[in-house]
Amino acid sequence: MAYRIEIKRSAAKEIAALSKRDQRRVLSAIEALADDPRPSGVRKLVQSDDAYRLRVGDYRVVYQIVDNVLTVFEILSEIRNVETIAAGRGVHIRQYLTRIYGKGHWRKMKGTATVRLPDGAVCEAEIHRFESHGIGRKDFKIKRILR
Repeated sequence: MAYRIEIKRSAAKEIAALSKRDQRRVLSAIEALADDPRPSGVRKLVQSDDAYRLRVGDYRVVYQIVDNVLTVFEILSEIRNVETIAAGRGVHIRQYLTRIYGKGHWRKMKGTATVRLPDGAVCEAEIHRFESHGIGRKDFKIKRILR
């Protein structure tokens, strides 16, 4: 069964701001979700019945499956209350980050941000990311919806 995909206008704007190469990768991954909305590598978001996260390179596609409709939603605000939860050798995927982005002093950070869900509801979510001086912030992901 093929799903119909709806991309919110705000998410489309964020995709349009990406490089052409990243746009193609993200849109290709979203289109593939129409045939298989739960491919391998997709993570179900904690505290949500039908929200999922798919990794596409440096980006995360966060979506919700509702009655055969797949909707991509967005993060609205800057990440607040940021704190370091691991650094250096304490970052478990340090070797992966070094291989993909280069050598650096990697830190895993967490914070909260406002997220707009596909039904229009706005809520807070816990966001995790990795960063390194000179390389920048990479691999953002929504860990869980707080309220």
